[in-house]
Amino acid sequence: MQVEHVGYVVKSIEKSVVEFEKLGYEKCSTFFKDEKRKINIQFMKKDNYEVELIEPHDEESDAYAYYKKLRNGPYHICYKVDNIEESIKKLVENGYILVKEKEAAIAYENKNVCFLYKDAMGLIELVEK
Repeated sequence: MQVEHVGYVVKSIEKSVVEFEKLGYEKCSTFFKDEKRKINIQFMKKDNYEVELIEPHDEESDAYAYYKKLRNGPYHICYKVDNIEESIKKLVENGYILVKEKEAAIAYENKNVCFLYKDAMGLIELVEK
């Protein structure tokens, strides 16, 4: 597994982009409006480090509970994997809980992503290469 990005939940992508730009980050994707997950997404990059800004649409959004708890801040690490099914199986065998089944993600050209959780690690996302 290779780190793909760190996910940041934010109240306003527009305001957060300005702050990340002050730190030397640049937009590295188009703006995505994911109606299925009820979030907006903007990827930012600096050197080899990438962040995903995630703005919940409303309280029904997948990310809203994290925003309510953290306000603006990091809440997951995403890893690239060759085979998402094998990776899920291995992580579950090691005590992770699958909290969001694999599904196609608009921000990744409909490649499969999923989310898993473990107390000692927190929330992680997998994206299939």
